[in-house]
Amino acid sequence: MLRRSLGGLIFLGLFVVVLTACGTQSQGSETVEFESDEAMSRGEAAKVLASRYQFDTEEHEDGSSDRQKASLETLIDEGFPFLNKDVSTGFTYGEFAEVIDYLFDLTELLSDEVGIKTESSDSFSENVPSIIHLLDSLDVIELEEKEINLKYPVHQQEFSLALERLTRHELVDRKVDHRSGIAVLMYHRFYDQGVGEEYHDMHSNLNIANFREQLELLDEYGYETLTLLEFKQYLEGSKEISDNSVVITFDDGSKTIHEYAYPVMKDYDVNGISYMISGRIKEESTSYHGDPMQTMSWDEMYDMYPRIEIGGHTYSFHDRDHEDEPSYLITKPKQEVTDDLTKDFQLLDEPSSFAYPYGDYNEETIEILNELGYELAFTTELGRVLPGDPRFELKRYDISDNVTIDQFAEYIGLDKNEK
Repeated sequence: MLRRSLGGLIFLGLFVVVLTACGTQSQGSETVEFESDEAMSRGEAAKVLASRYQFDTEEHEDGSSDRQKASLETLIDEGFPFLNKDVSTGFTYGEFAEVIDYLFDLTELLSDEVGIKTESSDSFSENVPSIIHLLDSLDVIELEEKEINLKYPVHQQEFSLALERLTRHELVDRKVDHRSGIAVLMYHRFYDQGVGEEYHDMHSNLNIANFREQLELLDEYGYETLTLLEFKQYLEGSKEISDNSVVITFDDGSKTIHEYAYPVMKDYDVNGISYMISGRIKEESTSYHGDPMQTMSWDEMYDMYPRIEIGGHTYSFHDRDHEDEPSYLITKPKQEVTDDLTKDFQLLDEPSSFAYPYGDYNEETIEILNELGYELAFTTELGRVLPGDPRFELKRYDISDNVTIDQFAEYIGLDKNEK
């Protein structure tokens, strides 16, 4: 199924056989301990929840078990229904259901009819089977089989998607407000007055004077531009990062990024990430002749590094047969897609993040990116990013001349009364 911009999100189903192979099943009343990369520990879940819902925890080294422990203890003190304070064991489906019930008002939606068989339910509240059934019926989670052991740990992807889907669901009210989140800004091409005037009205172009005005606004109100590492730490909840932060991204590798945007970024000491179509990168640098579609060279790309980091955007599959069709990432056979993404990944020296051309992707795309070693991927869906959001379905705001400075201020979360 195609995922495109505001298209529906599809969750990777539960595979009991895989879960059993990856870890140790529960015995008696003991909680399962898992080593699977996909299974989520109680400490990891607590870290994300404490950051997403802004519960103050003692500052620890980034990503340390001490920070997980502090987050878990804080949440338990706040009334979160965790089984115990062991951060290393799996965050179980039973705990997951009770945490969801703590965060969201499900009272009017719960039913006495439960079409899902649950095992190990004696350790949890009597509502847990109904909650699991409700989450499945609302497509918040998708159970491959209508049977679940509540002592199995939740997958990280399921946890992220459930929080994101419930937050946006029209039938579900929140009991606990989450933080406002941060904006990831998506740019493409730039121009200056008097240079290449015939191209100024192209889609996704931005007058460099408008870009400077936007960076001036960020600077005036104390916004930070995050590096990729800092953004990843924000997603994981492993570092306290203010919502007065943004991530600047550039798609397609236009020469105008080096020609116009990069000098302005140096003036304001800000960071960014450039998503490169590696098959279009020029071997030699040439003078700019006014066409924003002109792409930069390898030397120009590396000249901007590390202020502007590098991400993948396909080798040659940033293309489609017709404007109303999805990109080659969707329409080409899986092996061809894998070959293209592998070549791009290797040529760009194994970057950790990717941006989907035209915002087009599906579960197969995510699977390939994950197997290659990517850690994050950005869509073109509009919205802010919160700790715990699905790391291969991250939202962005498209910035062009069509976006006024007032709209830009709204995107970054700047209150109109402050401006």
